[in-house]
Amino acid sequence: MKVLCRKATEAEKAYMKRFEYWESDVAEFDYYYDHDETFLLYEGQATITYPGGSVSFGAGDILVCPEGLRCHWSVKVPVKKRLH
Repeated sequence: MKVLCRKATEAEKAYMKRFEYWESDVAEFDYYYDHDETFLLYEGQATITYPGGSVSFGAGDILVCPEGLRCHWSVKVPVKKRLH
């Protein structure tokens, strides 16, 4: 199980505008994904660490976190994302 991360296309950025925002200040926390989640980071910088790897990401990146993922978030710069 791994997190997919890459730069979002313009079409993906437009599509993600219809979904809700989620924000976090600088923080560290554990999280469990009970469903697949795709999100686009608009602001900030963070790292997700999970069994078998980690991924660091920033503004303009789109990520896919699979259902069943247990991970640790390390928010280094306050983040703002849209999630689907």
